[in-house]
Amino acid sequence: MKKVLAALLTMCMMLTLSSCGQTTAPTKEPTKETTTKESTTKESTTKESSDSKLSGQTVSMVIWGNDNRKASYDKLFADFTEKTGIKVEITLVPLEEIVTKTSAQIVAGQSYDMVWMSEAMLPQFITTGNLEDISDIMNDKDYDFSDLSQSVCANYIMDGKLYAVPFTSSPRVWFYNKDLIAQAGLEDPYELAAKGEWTYEKLIEMSKKISALNDSTYGFSIWNYQSPNDWNILLDWTWSNGASFFNENMSTCTINTPEGIAALDMYKQCIESGLTPTPDSSVDFASGQLGFTRNTISLKGTLGDVNFNWDIIPNPSGSDKNAPVAVGVAAYVVPKGALHKEAAMEAIKYITSKEMMSSDFLISSFSPLRASILNSERYLDQGGRPSSEALKLAILKPMSGSTRLYPTCDFYDEADLKTKEILSAWYAGAYADTAAMVADMEAQLNPILNQ
Repeated sequence: MKKVLAALLTMCMMLTLSSCGQTTAPTKEPTKETTTKESTTKESTTKESSDSKLSGQTVSMVIWGNDNRKASYDKLFADFTEKTGIKVEITLVPLEEIVTKTSAQIVAGQSYDMVWMSEAMLPQFITTGNLEDISDIMNDKDYDFSDLSQSVCANYIMDGKLYAVPFTSSPRVWFYNKDLIAQAGLEDPYELAAKGEWTYEKLIEMSKKISALNDSTYGFSIWNYQSPNDWNILLDWTWSNGASFFNENMSTCTINTPEGIAALDMYKQCIESGLTPTPDSSVDFASGQLGFTRNTISLKGTLGDVNFNWDIIPNPSGSDKNAPVAVGVAAYVVPKGALHKEAAMEAIKYITSKEMMSSDFLISSFSPLRASILNSERYLDQGGRPSSEALKLAILKPMSGSTRLYPTCDFYDEADLKTKEILSAWYAGAYADTAAMVADMEAQLNPILNQ
């Protein structure tokens, strides 16, 4: 990704110069506030503020998600502003645009102050020197950095310096509609998972019966509707069945194996037989038309008003019983050149503190990376949706076992686009069979990965 990001930054520079200094990102330039004696009066009287000069500054923060998520963050930061005098102005940016827009802002000299990034984005920004050193957070004794998962944090420490504060990491889980399961006369899949009998074969078997209930129901969906050709949706599917799109450090395409062909054939047959909706239908779990869906635990936040019963279960098992579970990471960073680095670090410490990560919204939307919270009754007691037993089985148990971060490499963007392009053609029937598709994928991707 180093070369990809460097090229992107060069491109952004050219675009910036050609447009007389106007950035391509549709955001406001961060305000260069002047600290005054009056603006610090309130902050100087609060215990929470360690530096009165930050009062009156506005932290420009980027997150991805919907308006409801933004509203929840606005509410959380209102108390922070009350205590410190530091304002946080949040902008929603689609996940797939965060890299380009953050890069454009850096080049234009108008860096965001604080950005939510995923595990695929972080390495490229760290290795190219485009994130600020935020080690003061790690060294703040009152913050208790050691309570965060040190194995995850280690990925974002370089030469003893901290460049990102991860706040959530967990395996994908399978949400299931308990009402549809009952209507189809099926055993509760939680019971199957508890007995070690929850497999991909069982998923397909149950999906057939759910799909047969009526014309509008489907067995399951793992589609990413914002990116229907996303290969990451199939990571657990392939890993559990003895295959993988790439090796662990993403330096070689490894999907062209009998196991890879069999795993992808199994999924393609589910699409062709109508067990899962087509990506253009956008049927989601909240509609009540899906028996199962694979997603992050944060999907829970969209299910508050549904009129059916649901719970969660872990990923099904396949032929490889020792397969790792795919986990993602979300972290807060301060991009290079941020005007309000110190204020942004205070905002990061606040939103990832024990108190805030225990708040109703954050504890129910994410799997917190603080050990003191993840293993607490507070986390497990979420009103039965999901149940505490299901949280233990679907999240805590996999997290204590074999996990693996989503793959990334220096040439991720180029490899990602090519993989998606090939999968799109496969879904559309452009290949004679799956064997031809994976052979072509191997032939096209290995030169990219070994530039």
